[in-house]
Amino acid sequence: MGSPHKGDRRIAVVGADCFLGRRLLEQLGADELCADLLAIDQTPTAATRAPLRTATLDLTAPDVGAALTRLLPAGAFDTVVHLVHLDSPARELGWAHELVSIGTLHLLNACATAAVKHIVAVSSTMCYGAHRDNPGLLTEQHPLRGAPGCRWIDDQVDVEKQLQGFVASHPQTTVTTLRLAPLLGPAIDNYWCRRFRAPIVHTLLGFDPLLQFLHPDDAVTALLQAVIRTPGGAFNIVPGDAVALSRALAVLGRHGLPLPSFAARGLIGVLNNTQLISTPPELVDYLRYGWVADGALAASRLQFVPGHTTEDALRSIALEH
Repeated sequence: MGSPHKGDRRIAVVGADCFLGRRLLEQLGADELCADLLAIDQTPTAATRAPLRTATLDLTAPDVGAALTRLLPAGAFDTVVHLVHLDSPARELGWAHELVSIGTLHLLNACATAAVKHIVAVSSTMCYGAHRDNPGLLTEQHPLRGAPGCRWIDDQVDVEKQLQGFVASHPQTTVTTLRLAPLLGPAIDNYWCRRFRAPIVHTLLGFDPLLQFLHPDDAVTALLQAVIRTPGGAFNIVPGDAVALSRALAVLGRHGLPLPSFAARGLIGVLNNTQLISTPPELVDYLRYGWVADGALAASRLQFVPGHTTEDALRSIALEH
């Protein structure tokens, strides 16, 4: 699918009232790319100027299928951007599954009925999982093994499986999936930002995994590139570097609290159950093994070159204090 001329695009952004959604809408409006631009979210989004329109929608509502059909009528939009994505574990597991997994199912059904030509969705490099036998660099060809037993990651992996299945059954629609490294930035409030903003960060005794974090500006750049270029396929959106957890803590000026590896899952589970922390014990391996992804495919096909390093992203939240 080639890119339409400037001003010809008709784009709907679902889950628009988030950092990426707001920034993408700003860029699309500033670039005068769209003849029609619709922002859809459960929280009302303030329209600034034409062609931006807004609509309120709850993906967990019983009538969401019919509501999506009304908002996305046949032939109305060439592109749908799917940004409904929880960037932190939720304690209400049933609600989170309904929003992310079941919500995606409804949205894809609506896109099929509306004959949408291009879908852009966000995912996470955490879907690869942190495993002992991970290679030094994970490419888009590696399986999404996730974090067994962690519903937060399971739902994200399920969304990717739905997108892959949609491609197989709807070859007329191009689907582009961006696997973002976790974002760190002053405007971001997610699982990793909360962990690193704490005065003491728990670690695992004897382990110092390599980590990647994406600057929010780079995430917006990649998202805009995906919308404009309509490449199709999955892409790792990552910085060009990775740093050891110990180095990350040094950059942040934080102290690590090493937990004995054999007891870490149980200790973190107790702290999580008492709501002293928001870390499911199933995520312990992300502090044990590396899960660094390769960004070569995004560089070649999306023309995405990160403008910031992992250390830049870390410093952006270190400067908050």
